[in-house]
Amino acid sequence: MPQRIGLFGGTFDPPHVGHLVTAVNVRHALRLDLVVLMVANVPWQKVGSRAVTPAEDRLAMVQAAVGDVDGLVAGRTEIDRGGASYTADTLAALAEAYPGADLFTIVGDELRLAASLDFEMQDTYSILVRSVDQGGLSVEQVLTIAVTNVNEAPAEIALSDNTVAEDVVIGSVVGTLSTVDPDSGDTHTYALVSGDGDTGNASFAIVGDELQTAVSLDFESQTAYSVRVQSTDADGLTFETVFTITVTDANDAPTAIAISRATIAESEPIGTLVGLLATTDPDSGDTHTYSLITGDGDDDNGAFSIVGDQLLSGEVFDQATKNE
Repeated sequence: MPQRIGLFGGTFDPPHVGHLVTAVNVRHALRLDLVVLMVANVPWQKVGSRAVTPAEDRLAMVQAAVGDVDGLVAGRTEIDRGGASYTADTLAALAEAYPGADLFTIVGDELRLAASLDFEMQDTYSILVRSVDQGGLSVEQVLTIAVTNVNEAPAEIALSDNTVAEDVVIGSVVGTLSTVDPDSGDTHTYALVSGDGDTGNASFAIVGDELQTAVSLDFESQTAYSVRVQSTDADGLTFETVFTITVTDANDAPTAIAISRATIAESEPIGTLVGLLATTDPDSGDTHTYSLITGDGDDDNGAFSIVGDQLLSGEVFDQATKNE
């Protein structure tokens, strides 16, 4: 959660208990982490109206006044900058000194935002305002500021799973899409869109909130795909992100069997090596076993045997009787 900083600027000539009470009340009312009592270097509004105590002396008085009061500090930014003191310059300096902080200030008769407010973080603010007349008499009033909600763009897209096995049927679900959105309860639609990281879009489809396969995936041909997904909220605001879809390897069936030699001389003894068997398999490095089986083309199985990957003769062949 960002730090919340209040800017309480003034001449502070001298600082008094009213300043401290106001600063403490505003800090608690706005739930501020810190209130900076910023000492004006040259309060241009008062130049010529009366003598003003030197800035360093006024700063010393403010430092003494805030003492150990929790959450209050004296600020010397305007003194260090020199010249006339302007709130806009001071806010810019505070934004740099406290990056990411929410800043609050009161300027003249206008209550202004010094930083962006977030309805989802806090929808109302209570502030204490003091009005002082020319005679020094004052009145204080607590004001409640309501923050109205506006639609904000989605902030992030998540995918429940980004892996898919090869050879699954077309239309298989890879994962479910969901959106992180500052607007709780907003609804979203999803689409594959063009842009950086869209090279794999054609291989997938989105149905509702599901990312599905649109083609048969083959690990041996491609192990990863990049898709670009867009989430659109109910008011048409969008967010896009790129996902890498990883294809996992599945065991593929062998596709062919080869023999190194398919001839044997007649009269060779039983157990003579005919040839070595080898398998074509999409899964590189897979191992294989071999056996003679029953089925079409098994007429002469009984004349051979297999040991490991060797096809051996099971009888003595006579070329004149049978040559194949």
